[in-house]
Amino acid sequence: MDEPRHIDGETGEILEPVLVHKRSNEIVRVFDPGYSKKNIRHVKLRVARKQKRVYDKLTIEERGFLFSMLPYLEWETNIVVGDGVIEEKNKPLNFTKIEKVAGISKPTRIKIVESLVEKKVIGFIEVRRKRAAIVINPQYALRGVKPDDALRQVFDFELDLEEDEEPD
Repeated sequence: MDEPRHIDGETGEILEPVLVHKRSNEIVRVFDPGYSKKNIRHVKLRVARKQKRVYDKLTIEERGFLFSMLPYLEWETNIVVGDGVIEEKNKPLNFTKIEKVAGISKPTRIKIVESLVEKKVIGFIEVRRKRAAIVINPQYALRGVKPDDALRQVFDFELDLEEDEEPD
C-alpha cells in the first residue's frame, strides 16, 4: 500500500515515504544525489566472511589501533601517511607519529603491531630491507577502487573484490 507523498513546508519539495528493511547491525544513510563533490574519498571496510572472522578475533586495542589509522590511508597505496597536521602531507608516518595518532605508548604499539602483522591485517613496505611505511591490508580496509599490484604483493593475495557482498 503506497503512502501519500508529503510536501515539505519550508522548501516545497515533494517528500516520498520509503520503507527500509535492515539488519540490526547495519547503518542506513540518506544522501542527496544533487549534492556531490567530485573526488569524494572514503574508506571501504570489507564485509566478506573471511574479513569478519578476522575482525571478530581482534582485541579492542587492535580494533582501536586499526580504526585510528584509517583516516591516514593514502588513496591508492593504503600506506599510512601524514595529513599535513600530523607529519608532512602524504609522507609515511613513522612509529612515533603513529603512536600519537593512535594515542598509545611505544610498548603497546609494539604489541599491537606484532599481533596485526601476524594476522596479516597490516604489513610494511620495505626499502633496502628497512621498513619504510606501514600499510593496511586492502582485504580488510581499502581506500580507493582497486589496490595496486605492489600493495597486493605485500600481503600476497588474489584480487577478490566481488566476494565483498557475500551473505552471512
